[in-house]
Amino acid sequence: MTAKKKRKWSYMPIGIFADPDLSPRDLQVMGVLCSSTNEYSICYRSQVKIAKLLRIGRTTVHRAIQKLIKAGWLEREGGKRKDGGSCSFIYRVINKDLLTADQADLFEPDLEEEAQRREEKRCENGRGLSTQADTYNNETIITIKDDDKAAASGANMRNARFPSHAKRQEDTPLKRYTNAVVSAIAELKPELDVARMSGGTNPIMGWFTVGCDLERDVKPAIAMVLERAPVLPRSLNYFTQAIISARKSRTEIAEINPRFVKDGGQAKVKRARELEASRRSCSNAIDELSAEFAAGGV
Repeated sequence: MTAKKKRKWSYMPIGIFADPDLSPRDLQVMGVLCSSTNEYSICYRSQVKIAKLLRIGRTTVHRAIQKLIKAGWLEREGGKRKDGGSCSFIYRVINKDLLTADQADLFEPDLEEEAQRREEKRCENGRGLSTQADTYNNETIITIKDDDKAAASGANMRNARFPSHAKRQEDTPLKRYTNAVVSAIAELKPELDVARMSGGTNPIMGWFTVGCDLERDVKPAIAMVLERAPVLPRSLNYFTQAIISARKSRTEIAEINPRFVKDGGQAKVKRARELEASRRSCSNAIDELSAEFAAGGV
Protein backbone atom coordinates (compact mmCIF):
# COMPACT_ATOMS: atom_id res chain seq x y z
CA MET A 1 0.00 0.00 0.00
CA THR A 2 1.50 3.31 -1.07
CA ALA A 3 1.76 6.39 1.12
CA LYS A 4 -1.06 8.08 -0.79
CA LYS A 5 -3.42 5.20 -0.11
CA LYS A 6 -2.68 4.82 3.59
CA ARG A 7 -5.81 4.99 5.69
CA LYS A 8 -6.15 7.56 8.46
CA TRP A 9 -8.11 5.22 10.71
CA SER A 10 -8.59 1.48 11.18
CA TYR A 11 -11.61 -0.80 11.34
CA MET A 12 -12.75 -2.55 14.50
CA PRO A 13 -11.56 -6.18 14.46
CA ILE A 14 -14.46 -8.40 13.48
CA GLY A 15 -13.78 -11.03 16.13
CA ILE A 16 -14.21 -8.51 18.93
CA PHE A 17 -18.00 -8.64 18.50
CA ALA A 18 -18.01 -12.32 19.46
CA ASP A 19 -15.76 -11.89 22.52
CA PRO A 20 -17.90 -13.01 25.50
CA ASP A 21 -15.73 -11.10 27.99
CA LEU A 22 -16.58 -7.70 26.51
CA SER A 23 -19.71 -5.64 27.12
CA PRO A 24 -21.44 -3.27 24.67
CA ARG A 25 -19.82 -0.37 26.52
CA ASP A 26 -16.38 -1.91 25.91
CA LEU A 27 -17.19 -2.13 22.20
CA GLN A 28 -18.19 1.54 22.20
CA VAL A 29 -14.84 2.56 23.69
CA MET A 30 -13.03 0.35 21.18
CA GLY A 31 -15.01 1.96 18.36
CA VAL A 32 -13.88 5.44 19.43
CA LEU A 33 -10.26 4.29 19.63
CA CYS A 34 -10.44 2.70 16.17
CA SER A 35 -11.98 5.83 14.66
CA SER A 36 -9.04 7.84 16.01
CA THR A 37 -6.15 5.60 14.95
CA ASN A 38 -3.70 6.31 12.15
CA GLU A 39 -2.50 3.93 9.44
CA TYR A 40 -0.33 2.12 12.01
CA SER A 41 -3.28 1.52 14.37
CA ILE A 42 -1.90 4.07 16.86
CA CYS A 43 -4.30 6.28 18.82
CA TYR A 44 -3.37 9.41 20.82
CA ARG A 45 -6.87 10.13 22.14
CA SER A 46 -7.18 10.79 25.87
CA GLN A 47 -9.57 8.96 28.17
CA VAL A 48 -11.16 12.27 29.16
CA LYS A 49 -12.11 13.02 25.54
CA ILE A 50 -13.42 9.50 25.03
CA ALA A 51 -15.58 9.81 28.15
CA LYS A 52 -16.90 13.19 26.99
CA LEU A 53 -17.73 11.85 23.53
CA LEU A 54 -19.62 8.83 24.90
CA ARG A 55 -21.16 10.83 27.77
CA ILE A 56 -19.86 8.43 30.39
CA GLY A 57 -17.45 8.64 33.31
CA ARG A 58 -13.69 8.47 32.86
CA THR A 59 -13.62 5.53 35.28
CA THR A 60 -15.91 3.60 32.95
CA VAL A 61 -13.58 4.33 30.02
CA HIS A 62 -10.55 3.27 32.07
CA ARG A 63 -12.26 0.02 33.08
CA ALA A 64 -13.23 -0.72 29.46
CA ILE A 65 -9.66 -0.12 28.26
CA GLN A 66 -8.33 -2.46 30.94
CA LYS A 67 -10.69 -5.19 29.75
CA LEU A 68 -9.70 -4.62 26.11
CA ILE A 69 -6.02 -4.89 27.03
CA LYS A 70 -6.64 -8.06 29.05
CA ALA A 71 -8.58 -9.58 26.14
CA GLY A 72 -5.68 -8.84 23.78
CA TRP A 73 -7.40 -6.30 21.53
CA LEU A 74 -5.40 -3.29 22.71
CA GLU A 75 -1.87 -2.32 23.78
CA ARG A 76 -0.98 0.70 25.90
CA GLU A 77 2.28 2.57 26.49
CA GLY A 78 3.45 6.05 27.47
CA GLY A 79 4.23 8.69 24.86
CA LYS A 80 3.52 12.11 23.43
CA ARG A 81 1.33 13.37 20.65
CA LYS A 82 2.83 14.55 17.39
CA ASP A 83 1.89 18.14 18.17
CA GLY A 84 4.13 18.04 21.23
CA GLY A 85 1.35 17.98 23.80
CA SER A 86 1.49 15.70 26.81
CA CYS A 87 -0.31 12.38 26.65
CA SER A 88 -0.32 9.84 29.47
CA PHE A 89 -0.74 6.87 27.16
CA ILE A 90 -0.89 5.95 23.50
CA TYR A 91 -2.94 2.98 22.32
CA ARG A 92 -2.36 0.44 19.60
CA VAL A 93 -5.26 -1.59 18.21
CA ILE A 94 -4.43 -5.28 17.84
CA ASN A 95 -6.34 -6.88 14.98
CA LYS A 96 -6.35 -10.57 15.87
CA ASP A 97 -8.44 -11.28 12.76
CA LEU A 98 -5.45 -10.71 10.46
CA LEU A 99 -3.76 -13.72 8.88
CA THR A 100 -0.30 -12.29 9.61
CA ALA A 101 1.26 -10.83 12.72
CA ASP A 102 2.15 -7.56 10.99
CA GLN A 103 -0.09 -4.80 12.33
CA ALA A 104 1.59 -1.90 10.53
CA ASP A 105 -0.63 -2.02 7.46
CA LEU A 106 -4.24 -3.01 8.15
CA PHE A 107 -6.16 -4.24 5.14
CA GLU A 108 -9.72 -3.22 4.43
CA PRO A 109 -12.16 -6.11 5.03
CA ASP A 110 -13.94 -7.19 1.87
CA LEU A 111 -17.49 -8.35 2.58
CA GLU A 112 -17.79 -10.34 -0.64
CA GLU A 113 -14.45 -12.08 -0.14
CA GLU A 114 -15.29 -12.98 3.46
CA ALA A 115 -18.66 -14.36 2.47
CA GLN A 116 -17.05 -16.29 -0.39
CA ARG A 117 -14.73 -18.01 2.08
CA ARG A 118 -17.78 -19.39 3.85
CA GLU A 119 -19.23 -20.71 0.57
CA GLU A 120 -15.91 -22.31 -0.35
CA LYS A 121 -15.82 -23.97 3.06
CA ARG A 122 -19.22 -25.51 2.31
CA CYS A 123 -17.85 -26.91 -0.97
CA GLU A 124 -14.80 -28.34 0.78
CA ASN A 125 -17.07 -30.20 3.19
CA GLY A 126 -18.99 -31.68 0.28
CA ARG A 127 -22.19 -29.78 1.02
CA GLY A 128 -22.26 -27.59 -2.06
CA LEU A 129 -23.68 -24.10 -2.18
CA SER A 130 -26.73 -22.99 -0.27
CA THR A 131 -30.01 -23.76 -2.05
CA GLN A 132 -31.96 -21.10 -0.15
CA ALA A 133 -30.71 -18.13 -2.09
CA ASP A 134 -33.64 -15.92 -1.22
CA THR A 135 -33.65 -16.36 2.57
CA TYR A 136 -31.70 -14.85 5.43
CA ASN A 137 -30.02 -17.68 7.27
CA ASN A 138 -27.72 -16.20 9.89
CA GLU A 139 -24.95 -18.75 9.50
CA THR A 140 -21.74 -17.97 11.33
CA ILE A 141 -18.87 -17.23 8.96
CA ILE A 142 -15.41 -18.77 9.22
CA THR A 143 -13.90 -18.27 12.65
CA ILE A 144 -10.48 -16.91 13.53
CA LYS A 145 -9.22 -20.43 14.15
CA ASP A 146 -10.26 -21.43 10.62
CA ASP A 147 -8.41 -18.40 9.22
CA ASP A 148 -5.23 -19.42 11.05
CA LYS A 149 -5.53 -22.93 9.65
CA ALA A 150 -5.99 -21.59 6.14
CA ALA A 151 -2.96 -19.35 6.53
CA ALA A 152 -0.79 -22.23 7.76
CA SER A 153 -1.73 -24.45 4.82
CA GLY A 154 -1.16 -21.69 2.27
CA ALA A 155 -3.96 -19.46 1.11
CA ASN A 156 -2.79 -19.66 -2.50
CA MET A 157 -3.45 -23.41 -2.60
CA ARG A 158 -7.20 -22.85 -2.37
CA ASN A 159 -7.42 -22.08 -6.08
CA ALA A 160 -6.93 -25.73 -6.99
CA ARG A 161 -9.13 -27.19 -4.23
CA PHE A 162 -12.48 -25.54 -4.76
CA PRO A 163 -14.88 -25.64 -7.71
CA SER A 164 -14.80 -22.58 -9.91
CA HIS A 165 -18.56 -22.03 -9.55
CA ALA A 166 -18.08 -21.30 -5.85
CA LYS A 167 -15.74 -18.42 -6.63
CA ARG A 168 -18.19 -16.90 -9.08
CA GLN A 169 -20.99 -16.65 -6.55
CA GLU A 170 -21.87 -13.05 -5.75
CA ASP A 171 -25.28 -13.43 -4.10
CA THR A 172 -24.17 -14.63 -0.65
CA PRO A 173 -26.10 -14.54 2.65
CA LEU A 174 -23.74 -11.92 4.05
CA LYS A 175 -24.14 -9.68 1.00
CA ARG A 176 -27.93 -9.99 1.08
CA TYR A 177 -27.89 -9.32 4.81
CA THR A 178 -25.75 -6.19 4.32
CA ASN A 179 -27.89 -4.88 1.46
CA ALA A 180 -31.06 -5.41 3.48
CA VAL A 181 -29.65 -3.46 6.45
CA VAL A 182 -28.55 -0.59 4.19
CA SER A 183 -31.98 -0.53 2.53
CA ALA A 184 -33.73 -0.48 5.91
CA ILE A 185 -31.64 2.47 7.08
CA ALA A 186 -32.33 4.30 3.81
CA GLU A 187 -36.08 3.87 4.33
CA LEU A 188 -35.94 5.10 7.93
CA LYS A 189 -33.48 7.97 7.34
CA PRO A 190 -33.00 8.80 3.63
CA GLU A 191 -30.47 11.51 4.53
CA LEU A 192 -28.22 8.95 6.26
CA ASP A 193 -25.58 7.78 3.75
CA VAL A 194 -24.03 4.54 5.03
CA ALA A 195 -21.27 4.66 2.41
CA ARG A 196 -19.94 7.91 3.89
CA MET A 197 -20.12 6.83 7.53
CA SER A 198 -17.03 5.99 9.57
CA GLY A 199 -16.24 2.32 9.03
CA GLY A 200 -18.78 1.94 6.23
CA THR A 201 -20.72 -1.33 6.40
CA ASN A 202 -18.02 -3.13 8.39
CA PRO A 203 -20.04 -3.28 11.67
CA ILE A 204 -22.80 -5.15 9.82
CA MET A 205 -20.43 -8.10 9.44
CA GLY A 206 -20.10 -8.16 13.22
CA TRP A 207 -23.89 -8.31 13.63
CA PHE A 208 -24.05 -11.10 11.07
CA THR A 209 -21.23 -13.02 12.76
CA VAL A 210 -22.83 -13.12 16.22
CA GLY A 211 -26.18 -14.16 14.73
CA CYS A 212 -28.33 -11.02 14.97
CA ASP A 213 -31.59 -11.69 13.15
CA LEU A 214 -32.41 -9.13 10.49
CA GLU A 215 -36.14 -8.84 11.15
CA ARG A 216 -36.28 -9.47 14.90
CA ASP A 217 -33.07 -7.77 16.11
CA VAL A 218 -31.50 -5.42 13.59
CA LYS A 219 -34.42 -3.54 12.04
CA PRO A 220 -36.38 -2.88 15.29
CA ALA A 221 -33.23 -1.76 17.13
CA ILE A 222 -32.17 0.60 14.33
CA ALA A 223 -35.66 2.12 14.16
CA MET A 224 -35.70 2.68 17.93
CA VAL A 225 -32.22 4.23 18.03
CA LEU A 226 -32.89 6.54 15.07
CA GLU A 227 -36.12 7.71 16.68
CA ARG A 228 -34.30 8.68 19.90
CA ALA A 229 -30.97 9.87 18.47
CA PRO A 230 -30.40 13.62 19.06
CA VAL A 231 -28.14 13.82 15.97
CA LEU A 232 -27.48 11.67 12.92
CA PRO A 233 -25.09 8.80 13.74
CA ARG A 234 -21.64 9.01 12.16
CA SER A 235 -20.97 5.27 12.34
CA LEU A 236 -23.01 2.08 12.26
CA ASN A 237 -21.36 1.17 15.56
CA TYR A 238 -23.86 3.64 17.03
CA PHE A 239 -26.48 0.86 16.65
CA THR A 240 -24.32 -2.06 17.83
CA GLN A 241 -25.21 -1.92 21.52
CA ALA A 242 -28.96 -1.82 20.86
CA ILE A 243 -28.78 -4.63 18.29
CA ILE A 244 -26.68 -6.92 20.50
CA SER A 245 -28.99 -6.21 23.45
CA ALA A 246 -32.05 -7.04 21.32
CA ARG A 247 -30.53 -10.36 20.29
CA LYS A 248 -29.53 -11.17 23.86
CA SER A 249 -33.03 -10.46 25.18
CA ARG A 250 -34.62 -12.53 22.43
CA THR A 251 -32.37 -15.54 22.97
CA GLU A 252 -32.75 -15.43 26.76
CA ILE A 253 -36.55 -15.36 26.52
CA ALA A 254 -36.45 -18.16 23.94
CA GLU A 255 -34.46 -20.32 26.38
CA ILE A 256 -37.13 -19.79 29.05
CA ASN A 257 -40.05 -20.29 26.66
CA PRO A 258 -39.04 -22.07 23.41
CA ARG A 259 -42.44 -21.23 21.86
CA PHE A 260 -41.87 -17.49 22.27
CA VAL A 261 -41.53 -15.57 19.02
CA LYS A 262 -40.87 -11.85 19.19
CA ASP A 263 -43.00 -10.92 16.22
CA GLY A 264 -45.68 -8.25 16.60
CA GLY A 265 -47.16 -9.16 13.22
CA GLN A 266 -48.04 -12.68 14.35
CA ALA A 267 -49.58 -11.40 17.58
CA LYS A 268 -51.68 -8.90 15.62
CA VAL A 269 -53.00 -11.62 13.31
CA LYS A 270 -53.80 -13.85 16.29
CA ARG A 271 -55.73 -11.08 18.04
CA ALA A 272 -57.68 -10.39 14.84
CA ARG A 273 -58.65 -14.08 14.53
CA GLU A 274 -59.79 -14.21 18.16
CA LEU A 275 -61.84 -11.03 17.74
CA GLU A 276 -63.49 -12.36 14.58
CA ALA A 277 -64.31 -15.66 16.32
CA SER A 278 -65.89 -13.76 19.21
CA ARG A 279 -68.01 -11.72 16.82
CA ARG A 280 -69.21 -14.84 15.00
CA SER A 281 -70.10 -16.47 18.32
CA CYS A 282 -72.15 -13.45 19.39
CA SER A 283 -73.85 -13.30 16.01
CA ASN A 284 -74.77 -16.99 16.16
CA ALA A 285 -76.18 -16.58 19.67
CA ILE A 286 -78.35 -13.68 18.52
CA ASP A 287 -79.59 -15.69 15.53
CA GLU A 288 -80.54 -18.62 17.81
CA LEU A 289 -82.46 -16.35 20.17
CA SER A 290 -84.23 -14.73 17.24
CA ALA A 291 -85.22 -18.16 15.92
CA GLU A 292 -86.58 -19.22 19.34
CA PHE A 293 -88.63 -16.05 19.68
CA ALA A 294 -89.98 -16.51 16.16
CA ALA A 295 -90.92 -20.14 16.86
CA GLY A 296 -92.72 -19.10 20.05
CA GLY A 297 -94.79 -16.60 18.22
CA VAL A 298 -93.26 -13.61 19.93
